[in-house]
Amino acid sequence: MSAAHSVFMTVYSKTAASVIVLNIALLLFVFHDALSKELATRYPVFEVIFLRSLFALPLVTMMLRIETGRFELRTGRPGMLILRGLLSVAAFSFFLVGLKLMPLADTFALFMSAPLLVTALCGRMLGEPATRAQWVAVLIGFGAVLFMIRPGGVIPLPGALVMLASVSCFSFSIIITRSLGRTETASMMTVFVMLTFVVVTGVLSPLDWVTPTLPDLGLMLLLGALAATAMYGSICAYRNGPPALMAPFQYVSLVWAAMVGFLVFGDVPDLSVVIGGVIIVASGIFVLRSERA
Repeated sequence: MSAAHSVFMTVYSKTAASVIVLNIALLLFVFHDALSKELATRYPVFEVIFLRSLFALPLVTMMLRIETGRFELRTGRPGMLILRGLLSVAAFSFFLVGLKLMPLADTFALFMSAPLLVTALCGRMLGEPATRAQWVAVLIGFGAVLFMIRPGGVIPLPGALVMLASVSCFSFSIIITRSLGRTETASMMTVFVMLTFVVVTGVLSPLDWVTPTLPDLGLMLLLGALAATAMYGSICAYRNGPPALMAPFQYVSLVWAAMVGFLVFGDVPDLSVVIGGVIIVASGIFVLRSERA
């Protein structure tokens, strides 16, 4: 085996592992969102986010200790880490506002334009231009998403602008993740994001506080574990895999959502969801195979 072929197989294996990790993280995010939705029926949203992030901090700190061998938040790029954390908080906050301004289907349709923006940005900002196969996979995946959720009616301009802000913040956070991955560990980035969530929601949550019951505190502890694990996995994936290649797999979260909805809540997926899911998986396999070709 030549040295060039050996290096290629190492890079391909790393990319394939990143894809697997991202899909697991997306599945955990779906469970996280389902549990968040349930808790949000009894408690204010910012309180749920604050307690979730607070409970997640010890776990992500332990990840930092395991990955770096120390508990110190020692970094040469604190500004970029804080910026990434603020972008994550802003993206999630704008997303919540978007949900209040327009139907859920329209909100998700607009948010799923994020892979398009990530693919477009990575060439200019990271020097990692997308291949033709990656662009095809992104566009096919976005078309499959629109087919599945079938957004109807005219999207109101305020809602569209809010979701554009959410998508922009999320996309730039992904680009920053890739850039930070050259010098920072995934656990360091996760800790900074959780700290940002704790600080921001810690200021907002006391304005509307409901004392949680002991069982619900247990659920929020579980929510924190899901958030920490999913976020760490997602950061690992985008840190080690090219964003343009990883972007199409973001659509798989809708497939996971349909599966969890069926298994947990008994929701039977519509035929369009099944067809769209098959298209999404096929486009993901296509882009991964094109990377190897």
